[in-house]
This record gives sequence, C-alpha cells and structure tokens, in this order.
Amino acid sequence: MDNEPKKIFTPDWLITPYLLFEDNRITAIERTVFGVIYWYERMKDGKCTAGNDTIAHVAKSTPGAVQNALNQLEKCGYIMRTYKDASRRTRKEIKTLIAFAKVPPRGGMVPPTGDTYVPPTGGQNKNSDIKNNNTVAATPRTVSKSKYDDKTPMLLDDFIVWCNKSPQRHINLIGDYAAAKKPNFQTKGQWYAFMDRYLRVARRLSPFTDEQIEGAAKKVHGADWMTRWTLETVEKFLVA
Repeated sequence: MDNEPKKIFTPDWLITPYLLFEDNRITAIERTVFGVIYWYERMKDGKCTAGNDTIAHVAKSTPGAVQNALNQLEKCGYIMRTYKDASRRTRKEIKTLIAFAKVPPRGGMVPPTGDTYVPPTGGQNKNSDIKNNNTVAATPRTVSKSKYDDKTPMLLDDFIVWCNKSPQRHINLIGDYAAAKKPNFQTKGQWYAFMDRYLRVARRLSPFTDEQIEGAAKKVHGADWMTRWTLETVEKFLVA
C-alpha cells in the first residue's frame, strides 16, 4: 500500500482572469497554470503549496512547462513565489496577484454615511440559491434604479471629496484608491458600482495603518502599482 501513488484531486472548474487573455505575453499553458494556482488558493488550506509535478498533473502538462509558466507569470506580475531558504531552492508558496470579485450590474451598496441600502421590496439584499442536481442558480438582486442607473454627473475629484468626508476609514481608503487609480467615471451610478466593488476589501484593510498599506503598495509594483493592481493585491502583501 505504501508504494501506491498518492491520489491527486482535480478541479471541476478553472478560473482565469480575462486580463491574462488580453496580455499577448501569456500563453495558454500559463493561463491554465494560473487557474490551477488560484484553485489551490480556494481550498481548505487557503494557499498553493503544490509542487511542479502536481501542478503539471492538474494542468495536463509537464513539470518543465510548469516551471517556465511560473517564471513568465511572475515576470509579468501575475504571481509571486515565496521560498523557505535564501537560495530559493525550496518553494514555500505561490500567490496569485489578481483578485476576482463578481460585481453585479445592480446591487446594494453602502454610501459614505455607512447606511446599508435597502431595496423597495424591503429587507437586505440577498441571493436566493436554487439547488438541483448539484446546480446552483442565483436569483438576481433587486435594487432601486436610482442608484446604479443614476446619471447625475460626478467626476473623480467630486468622488474623492465625497469619500474623504466620510467618518469611516474604509470609505476613505476607497477614495485614496480612486485618487491613485484615476478611473474615468462620469456619473454617480458608475461611482456607486466602483465603491461596491471595493467595500469588502476596504473594510478588511481599515485596521492597518497608512504606513503598513503604503509599505505593501511599494512591494507590489513600484510607484505605479495602483494603475495595474487592486486593493486585494495590497491585502495579499499585508497578510503574507
């Protein structure tokens, strides 16, 4: 029994960000390897410690091709490898540097006042899941059209001032992130969606000091990191 090969579980799905499809430097095997790493990060351990042989088995490739893929993904800034020793011979973990977040076209959000928006039907927004034969169907959330469909003009500077007026630190952080990233949104509805996208991670970042967040930001990609990465990327470095 001891000589029997260890069973390697495989995923039902692999998730790959579209950014990797847009990047001409990234090949199909590199996208697959990224998806395998991300899958491992969502398992019980919450991190990818798999060796190249294991990743190759899941990706239907070879250890050598996996090593080349990891080198390219890290070179392009999509993953980060940590090691147990200074010689970088024994790998400790592989971390993806792109976070996934599903942002519904219409969904509840928390304005700078901190009040949770409640739709006209009453109660907090909740997804109703219908399970049948291992299939989950999510019922779209219902919200007022006066939020995401709000066409009232609002530019970047207006949004930053709006966030800075909030007494809540996580809202301030979203404003700081907008100031650094400079998205070209023109209406309140667009900014509502932007805020909803980053509310959760901003709340998780709020206990950290400005110095800690700035230090993690510098580790990501130099002075222009926020034009390429997200608040979730910074969070990964803070909790590393």
